[in-house]
Amino acid sequence: MRNLPLRGLKMGLDDLLRREPDEEGHAPRRNHIEGTRAGGLYLPLLEQQKEAIDALPEALIGPPLKEQVSSTDLLHDGLGEAIICQTDAIIAHPRFDQASKEAAKRVQETFSPSRGELRSKPATEAARAVERRKKIAEREADLRLLVVPRPRSGSDDEPAFQTLYDWVDDFLKQGEELDRLLSRRASITAEAARELQERAGIVRVVTIGILGRFRESLQDERKFDPALPANIDALVFGYFDQLAASSTTSGSGGPPSGSPPGGSPPT
Repeated sequence: MRNLPLRGLKMGLDDLLRREPDEEGHAPRRNHIEGTRAGGLYLPLLEQQKEAIDALPEALIGPPLKEQVSSTDLLHDGLGEAIICQTDAIIAHPRFDQASKEAAKRVQETFSPSRGELRSKPATEAARAVERRKKIAEREADLRLLVVPRPRSGSDDEPAFQTLYDWVDDFLKQGEELDRLLSRRASITAEAARELQERAGIVRVVTIGILGRFRESLQDERKFDPALPANIDALVFGYFDQLAASSTTSGSGGPPSGSPPGGSPPT
């Protein structure tokens, strides 16, 4: 667990300390340790560390701010390209009625006039999104007239189609998210960032130390208490180990694919 970043520690503690079954009906992991001596000692300490991690700025726990800006910018530009392609197709298609063609032209002119705009700096794209959000009500009739495919999310219950309003709304949301991220980046001075990093580093090291001592104590207790499950270590720390393995492989500290394994099977 020593390689776990703050994000992995937060995810692991959220999973370990939850009091309710998860969405799949798995019982909380803490059920296995609340009656143990090790749990009585270390659960309050881990609750304190969870509060300390939750109190840190999101930028120190989630992906680095630079990565968030980059990924949001890519999504924004991809959506803009899709809007241009869709409206170009409607305008060029010989079987579309004139009303649809005119609506597509107005949408292009208002929200995504050229591909050159999509190569602008994130700050410029963010400013445009904030300004264009004001015009979406004016163009709502045009946007809802034009039917487009709905991106599949894995559910067969969703309709196969939506309207261009949904695409443009998503496009503007990503631009507005760029504005939020850039504003947050500008609000953190270099000195404040260093202080926050130092504080976050201390919280991380202390949390990993407590988890390590808790694990050793629980293993010792299992040797003298046969009533504890033989796989108590996996039941309590399995998700931390999975997160640590993922962090070593990817270098990102992100979650492994799939949901965290539950503490107990569904009842």
